[in-house]
Amino acid sequence: MELMEALRTRRSVRRWTADPVPDEDLKSLVEAAARAPSGGNTQPWAFVVIRDQARLKRLRAAAPGIAGRATAVVLICLDKQRADAEAGTAEYDMVHMTLGAAMQNMLLAAHGQGLGACAIGSFHLASLRSIVSLPAHLELKLLVALGYPVSQPKAPPLRPLSEVCYFEEVGSNRDH
Repeated sequence: MELMEALRTRRSVRRWTADPVPDEDLKSLVEAAARAPSGGNTQPWAFVVIRDQARLKRLRAAAPGIAGRATAVVLICLDKQRADAEAGTAEYDMVHMTLGAAMQNMLLAAHGQGLGACAIGSFHLASLRSIVSLPAHLELKLLVALGYPVSQPKAPPLRPLSEVCYFEEVGSNRDH
């Protein structure tokens, strides 16, 4: 799939079939995420892949943002030890942009593989830490729910480019 087509057609999928996602496909998605740019090449991420149905059920109970029955979920975590060692502090804006880039890579790779995916930011942190035995140096930031889509959601309305893009200075988009 051509990149701009993928950007135009990728949607957040919240309904999946019961078909499991093969481990090789999940590894490929994590590899795509780990190829994201990172400030200072810190690569401050860690990924936890959940496939076990009993664990997924517990995860859904702790993450109301997961609307359907995904057959896999990837936790995207900030590795604070790595971020601190490389950057001197884990709390800086670039870390969050880096994790967002990793998430976007994963979402696009999933779409390219025919999978449906949805980024989730609504979860009960303490419960998820317990469910996956997350060590203290890993800070959960996002979930990505995955599976084979039941259907492709419609595109949401987008603001026109003329409202969000300016050339040279704000208000200068009259000629573009």
